Amino acid sequence: MASFVYFAYGSNLLAARLGARCPSAVRLGPAIAEDHRVAYDVRAADGSVKLGLRPVLGDVAHGLLWRIDEADRDGLARAEGTNYREITDFPVRLADGRREAVASWLPHRPPEPGHPWHWYRALALAGALEAALPPEAVARLAAVAFARDPDPDRPSYVAAREALRLAGRLDRLDDA
Repeated sequence: MASFVYFAYGSNLLAARLGARCPSAVRLGPAIAEDHRVAYDVRAADGSVKLGLRPVLGDVAHGLLWRIDEADRDGLARAEGTNYREITDFPVRLADGRREAVASWLPHRPPEPGHPWHWYRALALAGALEAALPPEAVARLAAVAFARDPDPDRPSYVAAREALRLAGRLDRLDDA
């Protein structure tokens, strides 16, 4: 079956989160997007913000590569929503120094900094820890203020709790 390689940098770092969206996902290993920064600055329909990957000369964004069956591409695109666009030739540097062009979803609107819901921040942090990102990358994700989601029945909140439960990281919700 045809597949593609995907660079994850946010909540899709967490295997349980990405696995719910793309059952075929197989972890390949770490990668770096040079001259980019990960920031909570993509305004979501629910009023919170999600992580975006933005060009910033001299900075680096740490992430994780996944191999995903082509049949799961549409599901990933739906999960990323209308705030992101797929880039099919996004350049990353692998741990061994090689460079590769992969797929990733990047925001296509100007940055709108704000506060992520606590459960989204928990997903991103749990994923960064699971992916063994460098301490400075984890600290950057943790250093942002967050807001408690007032709707515990929000479908995305319910899905986040399940992903954190499957990953054994429900404690991340308490840390948020």
